Amino acid sequence: MTDQMVGLLPWVALVLLALVILGLWRRLNKLQNRVAGFEAAQVSLRETAVSFEARLEQMGLDAAALRVSTLGLGHQLERHERSLGLLEAHLGSIQRGNAQESSYAQAIRQASRGQIGVDELVQDYGLPRGEAELLLRMHRQNGSA
Repeated sequence: MTDQMVGLLPWVALVLLALVILGLWRRLNKLQNRVAGFEAAQVSLRETAVSFEARLEQMGLDAAALRVSTLGLGHQLERHERSLGLLEAHLGSIQRGNAQESSYAQAIRQASRGQIGVDELVQDYGLPRGEAELLLRMHRQNGSA
């Protein structure tokens, strides 16, 4: 039987070799499937990277536009603040003028009624002495006429 066994030996080796090859073939298919999955993932990652690069570039452009807009708004704000300062100064001078006019009108009324003298005009209304004397002369004459 040893001769028969020796004759079967090449066949057994061939079957074992076929089984090994079949095992290797299956393993190769699994590895190829994994490589295909990795390649698909790599393509997807590249597409995502390209998309992110495009978004990043757009964000950079948007940021630059915002910087320019902010600078423009800053310049407009400065102009408006200067205009507001001028308007406030003008309003203040108008208000001071109205306050002076009303106190001056009061002084004239009192002078025309004969209710005030030169010293009171100088003290109460802050008029220079010469102006107080002139105001009394002008308005006492108008009041008596």
